Amino acid sequence: GGGVLFLSTSAFSSAPTLRLRAIGGSYGLRQLSAEAALAPGRHRLHGYVSDTRRDGFREHSAGRFTRAGLHAGVDLGPRTQLLLVGALADQDALNPGALTEEQVQEDPRLADPRNVATRAGKQSTQGQVGMTLHHEASLGHFAATAYGLMRDLDNPLSFAYINLNRRASGVRTALQGERGRLVWALGLDAAAMWDDRKSRDNVSGRPGASLSLDQRETVTNLAFFSSFGVLLSKRARLTLGLRADHIRFAMDDRLLGNGDQSGRRTFAAWSPGAGLAYTLGPALLFANYRTAFETPTTTELINRPDLDGGFNPSLDPQRTQGFEVGTRGAWQAARLHFDLALYHLRVEGLVAPFQTLEGGDRTFFRNAGATRHSGLEATGSWQPAEALSFLMSYTYGLFTFAEDTLAGKRLPGLPAHLLNARLAATRSQLFGHLALRAVSRYFVDDTNTVHNGGYAVFDLRLGHSGLRLGTARFVPFLQLENLFDTRYNGSVVVNARGGRAYEPAPGRTVQAGLSLAF
Repeated sequence: GGGVLFLSTSAFSSAPTLRLRAIGGSYGLRQLSAEAALAPGRHRLHGYVSDTRRDGFREHSAGRFTRAGLHAGVDLGPRTQLLLVGALADQDALNPGALTEEQVQEDPRLADPRNVATRAGKQSTQGQVGMTLHHEASLGHFAATAYGLMRDLDNPLSFAYINLNRRASGVRTALQGERGRLVWALGLDAAAMWDDRKSRDNVSGRPGASLSLDQRETVTNLAFFSSFGVLLSKRARLTLGLRADHIRFAMDDRLLGNGDQSGRRTFAAWSPGAGLAYTLGPALLFANYRTAFETPTTTELINRPDLDGGFNPSLDPQRTQGFEVGTRGAWQAARLHFDLALYHLRVEGLVAPFQTLEGGDRTFFRNAGATRHSGLEATGSWQPAEALSFLMSYTYGLFTFAEDTLAGKRLPGLPAHLLNARLAATRSQLFGHLALRAVSRYFVDDTNTVHNGGYAVFDLRLGHSGLRLGTARFVPFLQLENLFDTRYNGSVVVNARGGRAYEPAPGRTVQAGLSLAF
């Protein structure tokens, strides 16, 4: 509904530390990782590296993932701090593809034979750097961010061999402050991305001589955002927000044998929002009106059902508006925290995937008209004793098409019920976590004729908080995922051709590890 996911790295350590970790487990899992932290003077430095390898639960699903990163906090004065981030990721993974229901029943460890024959998978290297300057100015808190990213991808698929070289960069500035009853924020985003994309025939996992696509794709985005909160009383606050976006897609065709498919598409939108919050005892009551604007990606725009080159002229952005009401708060005497929200959204032009017989395993995209999304989200945590805690989150959603021949049908790929729960207990230096993940049955096609069965999966984690040996601390742990060896499909391909919609999840897996900290 136009919300935000806010992610950040862990807080810097105030003392030098070193941590090594090794994990081994089912289906050939091996992982080694190390991280270190330094605190030279007023500055902070944190680095990490990890290497993960697995043979995979299914045939043709082995993979290697190597990651490294460095974070630094530089103290430039009492009011100014500079944060630096760098990261590198390299992977080489095979893709077993999706199966039919009959193949899943026969053997869920099978791979799609076409994926095996073409060595479908992904090899990619990605690096990124960024810096953020924080400064406490007289007007308020000022933050400016600049970043850059590169990604090189070789992507053998069952129908083609894709090569993508991506470069992206951007800046973001924001100023926020308070004046009396007013809390405000203003900001500006600017970003650009350049993709060099080539598509050839796939010859046993190698790029063939036949070039079917060679183009340069450029995306630029300029956005302004603002937020103003007014304290109406000691208990009530009104918040108004507005974001304006201007996004331009451009494609320059370098393969002119079938004509020049170059093109441009430009999208723009104003996205307003408003919210009212009221404090009532230990609870906060809230009501929000939200709008959102989401363009297709470059991949969604160039994957045309008619198999022509250039951008799909009939694929447009999806726009959302809706309401939510709810409450969140804590009952401290009972050590209970809660969060409950009811929502109703209307999405115009939902960007939806589908496949065709003529397109092979290619996934195309279309605007699905209007859809309705209604439901509730609830989370709660309870700590009846110091050594015992319980955490639960539950989502109910009714997601339906609202127009044309699909009116009233459920949106595929979205379960109506989703439950996550975890019970954690400690005794002396031992700890244990029992987690439940339950998903109801859901459809995998627009016409609601094929579904994925519901499932409930339990995970168990046991460990010791640490065994001391001089300055070192050993932390052993054991984890059993899918404790009762439930057979289920962890993901699906929506509107897949030929019934190849299911991607089976592993059965019971065991992982054991040891962390060594100094």
